[in-house]
Parts: sequence; structure tokens; C-alpha cells
Amino acid sequence: MRKLNLWIITGLLFLVAAFCVVLYNMNRTVEMGENSQEVIDQLDIEPETINHIFDPDKELQTTLINGNKYIGTIEMPEIGIKLPVMYDYELLYLEISPCRYSGTPYANDFIVCAHNSDTHFNKIRKLSMGSEIIFTDVEGNSFVYETNNIETLYPKQVDQLMEGDDWDLTLFTCNGFGESRCVVRANIKKINKAE
Repeated sequence: MRKLNLWIITGLLFLVAAFCVVLYNMNRTVEMGENSQEVIDQLDIEPETINHIFDPDKELQTTLINGNKYIGTIEMPEIGIKLPVMYDYELLYLEISPCRYSGTPYANDFIVCAHNSDTHFNKIRKLSMGSEIIFTDVEGNSFVYETNNIETLYPKQVDQLMEGDDWDLTLFTCNGFGESRCVVRANIKKINKAE
């Protein structure tokens, strides 16, 4: 009888712990969405004329908000996402917004990563071929991309994120608990230069 009670108590403790983890993750998702929206509200992208927009060596300009450097916004109208993009990738920064993993839109080797929460990149796997992805830099230049490949990469395939010059933009996020990555590839469709 004591063993049965011990098992019941242990089971109940595990259920309570699981419930706490679910609540924590739900709260974290809401917080991430609120943080991103706060930055979008503060990001004041003013168009201005840029003479070197097509120079692949052009430096990304940044705007400082709450002590973090942002390079612009990324928007996917098909799935209702518009998020700020941080200049640098760090795990801590991913709690706030998507981050530039490497490259730039000017050199057509731009890679952006984000958490797979509902308020960040969880929905990118639902993009369809040909859907638009729009990156607008802090100077007001919009780069309109067209989705042309969605794939799954596993942890040992991380090098494939950087390989090849078939794509101008790569977005990626974890699937599940990080056992694989959802990778969206896109090519430039048009550039709307700030006036």
C-alpha cells in the first residue's frame, strides 16, 4: 500500500511539474510577442536615399532600442508575421526577436533565425512556394523575396545552411525540441529603394 501511495504521489508531482513547464512556455511565448511588438512600435524606419544599395560590401545600419541593435523588420504577409530583426545572433537575443545569423540583404546571402514560438518563426513551415517575404532595413529599403524551397535540416547538417549560392535569403527555426531545423529559402523578387 505504501509503494502504491508513493507512486501516486510521484505521478502527481510529475503532472504538476509538466503543468508548470507548459505555463512557463506559454508565458514565454506571450512575452516574446510583446517584446517584438514593442520594438516594432519603436522602430521608426524613415526612408532616405541610399547610393550604394546594391554594393555587396555595404554595411548594415542599425537602430538602438532598449540597448539592442536592430537592422530592420521581416514580414511574411501570408502567415501574418511582422517582426524586428536584431543585428547579432545570440541565444539571449532570440528571446526578444529574430536575429541576423549571417550575411546581408545587399550581398544576397542573408540568413535570419528565430525561436519556433507562435509569435516568432513557428509558422514559417506553413509558407507556400512563391509566397512573399519582405525585409525592410532601417534606412527604408525593402527587399521582396519569393519563397522557393522549404526543407528540414538535422543538427549535423548545419553547414548546409551556409552552403551554395542558390538562395538570397534563408530563414530557419527549430522543430519541436531542437531535433531538426525548418529552413525556408527565398530569392530576391524586387528591391524598393528608399526615396
